[in-house]
Amino acid sequence: MNVEKFYTVDDVAAYTNLTSRTIRNYLKDGTLKGRKVGGQWRFTMQNINAISERKNDGENSSVSRNNQFLLDFISGVNINITSELQTCSVTDYYCKRIEDATVLSQEFSEIQANIADDEPDAKYLYYYEPAEQKARYIFFGSPDTISLYMQRLSILHEQLETARKQFQGRSENYLTGRPDYPKEFFKYLYNDYGIKQTDIIADIGSGIGTMSKHFLEKGNTVYCIEPNQEMKILSDELLSNHQNYISLLKTAENTSLTTNSIDYIVCGNAYLSFNKALAIQEFNRILKKKGKIIITHYYPDIKSDSEGESLWNEFKNEEKIEKDKRLGNEFADGTAIRKTFYYTYYQDFYHFLSGCLSSAAAPKIGDERYEYFVNRIKQDFDKNSVNNMMECKFRLLCLIGDINNLI
Repeated sequence: MNVEKFYTVDDVAAYTNLTSRTIRNYLKDGTLKGRKVGGQWRFTMQNINAISERKNDGENSSVSRNNQFLLDFISGVNINITSELQTCSVTDYYCKRIEDATVLSQEFSEIQANIADDEPDAKYLYYYEPAEQKARYIFFGSPDTISLYMQRLSILHEQLETARKQFQGRSENYLTGRPDYPKEFFKYLYNDYGIKQTDIIADIGSGIGTMSKHFLEKGNTVYCIEPNQEMKILSDELLSNHQNYISLLKTAENTSLTTNSIDYIVCGNAYLSFNKALAIQEFNRILKKKGKIIITHYYPDIKSDSEGESLWNEFKNEEKIEKDKRLGNEFADGTAIRKTFYYTYYQDFYHFLSGCLSSAAAPKIGDERYEYFVNRIKQDFDKNSVNNMMECKFRLLCLIGDINNLI
């Protein structure tokens, strides 16, 4: 049975390209209908569509005005800007989800607001064309102003490309072979540590949503921040039936989340891949005053002299090995709660191999080392399996602490 998804005020603003203040005004005058869940307004897609239909006529005229603006600029019409140099830049972003396009638009709007006093005549225009699945961003102003938008685009592009390449082509292996989190881990978080169902959680580097699923099932609102589009698409397929699931194609260094809006940040096996300085700055911004960060790492519980450990050392580069040495040392000594959970489950060769191939250190199909890697995995499986099933032991390290104590 499909469960209808509900959206927040901020979600409605993103879908309709309106401000949150406008959405709240619509609530007051009855233009927007919704219902309160746990003291917070929630809306269905039908409620959102009612606003969108009201905007349709205006949207068409808005697109026409934007196009006319470009034609005027090309024709040399003076826009009366104070700078002697007038620059116009047009950027098209082809994306299937209007939410992703609107998040980027909101960032550009912030830039526009910050420069308003120094350059009041600068313009920023945006619209989304559903038929073409294309967002268009138009920037007009002095060369210095345009460079601010281009810098934001360049940084975002670099962050997304780096993150996308790291696990590109591995999402299915993640789904098939990666272990779930132990139940005892979540029992500890809710029963002993004290996470509440009303707490808002940001899962940074959420992957296919393996950890987020458990928080959503408890009733928490979870923002899944994942820069790899392939991972995000699979996460959406698996978790979109949860009404409090919000998925964003963003990075740890630039989440686009509201300032002071998050109770807990969780990072599952992802923290060491972030740009630490930029990520900590962003985490400080989005966390509430008493918010905490939960960092987890899980490892195969194997002996250092085993064949499996030897194989992985062959494929790890020096940077990866250095990261492994730092696991568990993210916080200043004695400032974080440290818990370890042990768990065991059984896999056939297909699932065992998929889990191995999901690692960023594993070679992909087409790599000259791929066949050698698979053969070594098969040898290890045959040696240690019983009745074609491998006993796989894992340990999960959990660290809970204050952002200011990260090192």
